[in-house]
Amino acid sequence: VKNLIKLPDKKLVNQVSAITLAGTTAYHLVDRAKIKDGSSVLVTGGSGGVGTIVIQLLKSENCRIICCTSKKEKIPLLIKLGTFLKRCK
Repeated sequence: VKNLIKLPDKKLVNQVSAITLAGTTAYHLVDRAKIKDGSSVLVTGGSGGVGTIVIQLLKSENCRIICCTSKKEKIPLLIKLGTFLKRCK
């Protein structure tokens, strides 16, 4: 059975479940948008679970990623992820 993976530690269940849900959602967002290599893309909600994975997927496609946030405390994470950002009110 290729779609089953035994986890070595029961504590990982929540982490694996979260990344699986956010990861598949992010993948389908990027895939369905048909974003071309090197595009400039605005990611709203870039500091959330799905958003951070979307950013990483777009970076792997050499995209210029622009994020908008209304929360000052989220700016360091978006900078760390390598995005250009604009603080919105």
